Amino acid sequence: MKCISLVCLGTLLWACGEKQARQEKVILLEEKIAAPQEELKTSGYFASIAYVPLETTDSSLIGNRPMAVVGGDKVYVGSSKNACLAFDLKTGKFIGCVGSLDKGPQGYRSSTEVWVNPESGVLYFPGWKKEFIKYSREGEFLGVQKLPENAGDAASFTYLNGNTLVARCESFMGKVSDYMLSFDDKGKVLKSYPGVSRTDSLGGVSDIASISFYGGSAVGLSRGGVALLKTKEAGKERVVMMSQPVFCHWNGKTYYKDSYNDTVFTLTEQGMLPGRVLDMGKYRLAQEERDSREARKEKGNINQIMESDRFLMFSYFFYPEEEMQAYRGIFDKNTGETETAPFENGFTDDLNGFMNIHPVMENWDNCLISFLQPIDILTWFEEHPEEASRLKPEISRLKDLKEDDNPVLVVARLKK
Repeated sequence: MKCISLVCLGTLLWACGEKQARQEKVILLEEKIAAPQEELKTSGYFASIAYVPLETTDSSLIGNRPMAVVGGDKVYVGSSKNACLAFDLKTGKFIGCVGSLDKGPQGYRSSTEVWVNPESGVLYFPGWKKEFIKYSREGEFLGVQKLPENAGDAASFTYLNGNTLVARCESFMGKVSDYMLSFDDKGKVLKSYPGVSRTDSLGGVSDIASISFYGGSAVGLSRGGVALLKTKEAGKERVVMMSQPVFCHWNGKTYYKDSYNDTVFTLTEQGMLPGRVLDMGKYRLAQEERDSREARKEKGNINQIMESDRFLMFSYFFYPEEEMQAYRGIFDKNTGETETAPFENGFTDDLNGFMNIHPVMENWDNCLISFLQPIDILTWFEEHPEEASRLKPEISRLKDLKEDDNPVLVVARLKK
């Protein structure tokens, strides 16, 4: 009897442990969503912030809407109607141009949509057909990456490893047959992942009353954006997340979060493993409500995640009136606490007493990056002479910038 009791006790303790583990994976967000803070402070999340002015020459001028990715010791900057430019990550010195923005055999359609596979060192640019144009980090043309036929024209892409890519399938106008696909460097499909794809489709352009586009910052995304299709049916609006960053990478793993599923999955070549659950409670927009104008006034989705050693960051948005309202959330693994705040407010810099920063939520070596424009920096120095007198020398030197200089790269290192 004593042995049986010990076995029963062990089973009970195991069951309790399993239940507790499941509970610890659930992050309850309803209360924090209901009462967001006005601001988030840099001291709560970042160990340091560095400012790297990017060299300005006739050959290295950065255009509008700059986007950046980090590859090794370089930062690659794309901008509107400009080719991709490479700079030294530490010094900001201009290194050279990567490829060209043209319709030639080695040209690409956009430099702002560049992304990098750090395991292979390959830079991917969207081509003019269903393809990516590949370049090395040194600027060498590596050929064309074919894409699966069923990925759709609003699909999101990332890497699983140095040889395997993955696509979250999405179509601008209609349904797609596959949910998510992994494929090789020839575009051959290796695996189809289970999930709920859009099953309805618009009949055609005649069903659409108007189309509006919102950039990433309007909905809390570091890249991609939203296309809002207002249909002629009263109260029905289709929201299409275009190239949304549904994937993130941390600690050698690939993570995935679907807009209409609370669970963050670890994505492997074999399948998807469930991890943390981001529970929005009454604020969660259900799959069947996604085209409802009324539902989106008070409900939303978590559309981007980023994980680091200590934090799980996420973003979500509502559409109450004529403008979308985006928010940033941060879960602290050390304390178990979550904070939320309007995305547009960024982080108040109480570490340096300098300008607010608005880092994108893509983790590079436990860092987040963003830009500050020279005109905004110079305006800040004019309006804050007292605060400026207390700045560190490496920040104070930014007052010598010219208005037409290239932007300053901000590198914010996260706490561990």
